[in-house]
This record gives sequence, structure tokens and C-alpha cells, in this order.
Amino acid sequence: MKKIIMISMSVFFIFMLTSCSTIRNLSPMEVLKNSIEQPNQIQYYGESTMKVKFLEDETSEEIIVKEWRKDELQRMEMDDGENYSTSITDGDQTLSYSEDEEIAYLFKDKIDAYGLMQPKEEMDSLLSHLFESHDMELIGDEHIAKRKTFHLQAQPKEENKEEASYEIWVDKQYWTILKMETISEQVEIVTTFQHIEYNPKFPEDIFSMDPPDDYALKEVDADEDTEVVTAEELEEVYENDIIFMADNEEFTLNEIKYSEFQMSDDEEPFIEVTFDYVKDGSPYFTLTIFEASEEPEDLPFEDEETIQIRGQDVSFVDDVGFVSWREDGHLYMIDYFDQNIEKENIEKWTGEMIHLHDK
Repeated sequence: MKKIIMISMSVFFIFMLTSCSTIRNLSPMEVLKNSIEQPNQIQYYGESTMKVKFLEDETSEEIIVKEWRKDELQRMEMDDGENYSTSITDGDQTLSYSEDEEIAYLFKDKIDAYGLMQPKEEMDSLLSHLFESHDMELIGDEHIAKRKTFHLQAQPKEENKEEASYEIWVDKQYWTILKMETISEQVEIVTTFQHIEYNPKFPEDIFSMDPPDDYALKEVDADEDTEVVTAEELEEVYENDIIFMADNEEFTLNEIKYSEFQMSDDEEPFIEVTFDYVKDGSPYFTLTIFEASEEPEDLPFEDEETIQIRGQDVSFVDDVGFVSWREDGHLYMIDYFDQNIEKENIEKWTGEMIHLHDK
């Protein structure tokens, strides 16, 4: 559930900046064209809510978010009703802490192509995908958070009828998504800004990377614990047999990352292996693997849509960009960045996986 929410949040916080004045009577294609031509950087303070409703049992969850953004600086405060957490990043490191804990974590790994994308890049990817897979319509001008917006509607084309439908409200001046509704067979996600202020004056310490006084600081340097290795080197250091995808006509294995994290002196180290794949030099998807002995939690909805992965029926939520399964004591997770990747592709690629120690 948390994975679904966080991935949906990455789609929700998509922002752009433009100097153009209010434009009327734009077609959806012109909206896309204008958005692609705008720069990435943006500065704002916003308050929003994200409501997730599971259609099978009518249960729902709500997250309240406050966000400060200035170029690569970002601060997010999230309240899900049970926990209040804060995350601050400057592009090179991220400070994260929760109100029910006594430790603040400083992650010193730099945000790269496989981490937090620039808002503009995510927006371009989303709209480009929708114009290929959906019928787009500009259905009106409306006010969201007291701002004028274009209201776009995206319904899946007949050949893509299993995909989710979208309603998107775009700020006419700053090209920010102020509201988005995503509806699939299983879940309905509505993200809405109640307030947004562009180019505000921020408090001096709002992006401070120092934790509050009553928190202990623990630094986590992923680069120190992560080594880029070849498949042959991985075979030497990792005794367990795991499976992965070899190069094919669609993608290339870019690099393998071997990470060994020592969380405490009295615990065994946590080992994670990540395979990064690219297509035409751009990030395509990652395959992350680690040992997992605990049984997975039940999802709060029926598995109406599944994907066949190596003889297993695996839950599949359309438009999430993530799928996972368990095999031989390991958890396998695929995060895919290209919206054109379909579940048939994943079924085919996972069926062709090879064993590390048998290659």
C-alpha cells in the first residue's frame, strides 16, 4: 500500500514554470507543446491533499502535504493521520525524520536519473504517454486553489482500455498541475491543491539540513556501502543464486550495484542488488533484489488484475510503474520509468531471466 501511495505521489508532485500570459482556446496538443517548451525550475509553497479510495471495499486513505520548492531545494511535510514526517533535499543529500522517532537520517547519496526526477521531466513523460495511449480533450476552464486552470480529460483508447483514465487541471500561468484524478478498476486517486503561492519569500532555515534539537543524527552514505560490479564479480561476492535479465533488442544492462548496509552491530548486514537497464542511453527500468523471509501483507482490494510472472499470478496496478514478486527466498522489484512499457513486456522479459550462477 505504501509503495502505491509513494509512487502515486511522485506523479502528483509535477510542476513547471513559464513566463507566458494566460492563453485561451488551446488544444490539448498545444497544451503539451507549451509545457514541453518550459524550463524545469520552479519556486512555490503549496498545501494539498491526496485521497486514495480502494473501489473493491470502499476503504480510503488521505494524506495532507505541505511543500516548499526552490529549484533543487525541496521540503515536504506529510501527515497520513498516523504519522507526521518531514523530508528535505538539496539535490545532493536528503534529511528525513518523523515525529514519533528520535533519529533523523541524512542520506548522502546524490539524486540521479533513478531517483527524484525534475518535475518538468515527469510532466513531459506523463503527457507524452497520454497523447499516445489516450484520447485527450480540453473540456473547460475552471478555478482550483483560486487560480485559473485548463481542465484536460484523458480516456484510454480502445486498444488501451485497461489503462486508467485521467482528469488534469493545469495552472494557466505557471503550468502547474493543481489537481489530478486517476481512476482505474481498483483504485481512485485524487490529488488537489487547496493553496499554492508562487515565488514566495521563504524563511531562512526552511531548507536547513540540520535536524531539530531533540533528534540524534545518523548519516547514511549509500556510495560508501554500494559498489558497482560486473556479473562475474557479483557471482563471487553473492553466494545466493538470483535471476536477472540479460541484454536483448529492447534494452541493455547498464550497471549492477551491490549494496551492503550494516544497520546495527548485532544484526546481519542487509544486502541489496540492483540491476539498472537503459534504452537508447536513457533510464528504462531497474530490477532490485534482496532476501525476504516475511510473508507479504494482503492488499486492501481483490486481485482483479494480475500479471503472470514466472508461473505466478502477481498483483498488477496499472499506471503505477512498479511490480514485485517473491521467488526462492528473495523479493524482486521492477521499477519502470518508460510509460510505454506494458505488462505483456514484463511477462516476456521475466520469463527470459537467467540465473546468476548458471550464465
